[in-house]
Amino acid sequence: MKMQNKIFKALTGEPAVVQQIDGRQVEIHYMNDTPFLAQFAGRGRFAEWTSDGKAFKLIVEKGYFEAMDGFYTEEINKVWINFLVSVGKKYRKVTAIFLGGIALLYLIVALVGILWFPDQLTNILIGSLIVVLGANIVQTRYVRKYIANENTKARDAIVQALGDKKYNELLQKQDEYYKAYYKFDEETTETEATEIDTENESTDNGDEDYGN
Repeated sequence: MKMQNKIFKALTGEPAVVQQIDGRQVEIHYMNDTPFLAQFAGRGRFAEWTSDGKAFKLIVEKGYFEAMDGFYTEEINKVWINFLVSVGKKYRKVTAIFLGGIALLYLIVALVGILWFPDQLTNILIGSLIVVLGANIVQTRYVRKYIANENTKARDAIVQALGDKKYNELLQKQDEYYKAYYKFDEETTETEATEIDTENESTDNGDEDYGN
């Protein structure tokens, strides 16, 4: 099961932590030491799992990693890896069944249309396409429900491993870290915006460059 494989390959630096979990190597890298900090932390994601299908690499914002002491132990990461593997297997299985069903449906519809209803072949194919789109919606909802259920199981396993008190303490620390981190960013953004506005007023050219 590959996840964020391009990012996985890009993480070539020395990891902060190396773990061995059920025969799989897990490397933890500080997001701050990678080019991906703005990409993920900017969207409120302080941790991101990646994999090449065999090993796993986890990038975590350094301050968040330190604040969430005890959350990225081998015991907890094992829960997440089992979750990711389970979801990956289910996704591949459902996708294979869906694609196989589409191929079979189109083959049957094409044969029936060509042999018995050649004048209505276009309409028949359009109708089958509508059926496929409906099946795709059902498939997507099924996968999302499965992921939600597995996520709940993973959360329950983590609560059991940490204990209610420790888990609630980490939730509090997480909330406090988010507030502190983004309060700083908002102040910085407001300062930069003020400077840009002042510059625009002095030059009065009306042009603003928001390119990244």
